[in-house]
Amino acid sequence: RGSLTEFWSNRLPEGKSFLRQIVHSYVSWNSYGVVRAWHYHLNQRDLWFVPPGSGKIQVGLYDSRVDSPTRDVVQELILGGGNVILLGIPEGVYHGYMTLSTSGSSLINSTNQPYDPTDEYRLDYDTPLIPFRWGTRNR
Repeated sequence: RGSLTEFWSNRLPEGKSFLRQIVHSYVSWNSYGVVRAWHYHLNQRDLWFVPPGSGKIQVGLYDSRVDSPTRDVVQELILGGGNVILLGIPEGVYHGYMTLSTSGSSLINSTNQPYDPTDEYRLDYDTPLIPFRWGTRNR
């Protein structure tokens, strides 16, 4: 029949303060194989969600925060395609994604502030500074 997935409510428990600070949301649609990477923000936190039936994406994260216990750690996640994940991305963490679904993908991004182009710091998707490989591997 379908599905219903709740990803935000103003009745969240206190421990979910990241979600309580949402002030801006948008949806982006992405074609198969498109890579949108790398960038980070100094003041903006992102909250990513791929709704069920909206495709599948490969997410790359790289922690560039100087005082972080996970500094220089690279992480890969798959969102969508049955993985119902709400992904919080803190300030200072490089992030990006690639659409894996041939039919494309939709990504809902909710943030703690309205978009500010002066708070976006970019690197090329294939920069040698971040040890990450875009693409599918035995999926």
